[in-house]
Amino acid sequence: MPDQTMAKQFATFAAGLRFEDVPIALVDKAKLHILDTLGCAIAPARSDSAKTILAALMRLGTAHESVAIGQG
Repeated sequence: MPDQTMAKQFATFAAGLRFEDVPIALVDKAKLHILDTLGCAIAPARSDSAKTILAALMRLGTAHESVAIGQG
């Protein structure tokens, strides 16, 4: 595989990976990080600063163009 780009090598590896091949400790760690990320995204979603930023962003485009976690 030396003639393949790093991205192609990673894609080939990922495409062939089966869930059963991933160590349970890694799965548990990934779950923890996903929950942490969601918590960090959702927790401040209703804060005054988030509402101000969202209002400013809404003036730049419509809600159909993008998604903000924790917002309608």
